[in-house]
Amino acid sequence: MTNHDARLPRPATPLRTRRAVVRLGAGALLATAGCGGPRDTRVRHRVSGKITYGGKPVVGGEIVITPDGEKKNSGAQGIAAIKDGTFDTKGSRAPGVGGGPMKAMVMGLLEADGSRFFEHTLPLDTSTSGDTVIDIDVAPADAPERKQAPV
Repeated sequence: MTNHDARLPRPATPLRTRRAVVRLGAGALLATAGCGGPRDTRVRHRVSGKITYGGKPVVGGEIVITPDGEKKNSGAQGIAAIKDGTFDTKGSRAPGVGGGPMKAMVMGLLEADGSRFFEHTLPLDTSTSGDTVIDIDVAPADAPERKQAPV
């Protein structure tokens, strides 16, 4: 006959039970403190404005505003759709920025079908205490237009 006792789980002892309770309690405490939780509680400031390319409104696209790490800035990133030459981070999937020195990456459509577009990254200073309204004019020399098959 074989001894099967070595394969069976050991009965819970008071010490093992206390360790499990402490681990569960620590995990719950971290979750309520915001570590890895789904709720973003960072301060965000709305950024909005107009985007033109060579003086003409950008038909569509997206702007991504990211803290400038080279200038020791960190915080929330903002993303906004560009439509008919305007953008606004309010109501977007990343509704505002932490503020301070940022980098804005503009991916703009010059035609509604996507056949002509440009990409450009530029420095951007945003408010650390309120909303920022800014107009951006991208010079064709800084971001030459690209062509692709219509989508």
